[in-house]
Amino acid sequence: MSSSPDSSALSLSDFLRELKNTYWMFRGLDEPETTTRQAADQWLKLADDLRRRGVNPRRYVRWAYKQFRETNATVWVNMITSPKTVARFEQEIGDTLARERLLIQLQLDTVFFQTQGRARNLREVLEDELLDLGDAVRYAVARKAGMTDVADRWRRGADLDILNEPVYAEALSAFLSADSHGQ
Repeated sequence: MSSSPDSSALSLSDFLRELKNTYWMFRGLDEPETTTRQAADQWLKLADDLRRRGVNPRRYVRWAYKQFRETNATVWVNMITSPKTVARFEQEIGDTLARERLLIQLQLDTVFFQTQGRARNLREVLEDELLDLGDAVRYAVARKAGMTDVADRWRRGADLDILNEPVYAEALSAFLSADSHGQ
């Protein structure tokens, strides 16, 4: 299950750092200078496991933190690093990722249909507020088409989409890097 092509490209130490930084950001605390050997081992095992599975570290920590905050005042390291938490994450998020990828593809297909099937101008399509297109998709399409003025209008919303939903980064990065003939 992959939520980011970048996940497996990160070195294990970078992946581990990303996991821990995200956790401490949610806790609203600085990472302690020292940690117990048990906690260090738990983090390392989690990082290795998630990296092998291709799971985005921010997505995992955000999901796990939210799950535990519903019933706990403090989310402890052992809650985040638990194998049961990882299994639950995969069970719940797998379908969500597939739905998000489908939603992005449907938006890209809408742009294609509007420009090719209906012979509408791309700028007109991207600026059409009645079309169900997200900011990130509008931004990526405009950027790929070299329409920087249009892309700039959607950039802030696109950045938020990509930050809050790493699957956007995966799908739109693939879209931007694909050659024009493959679309």
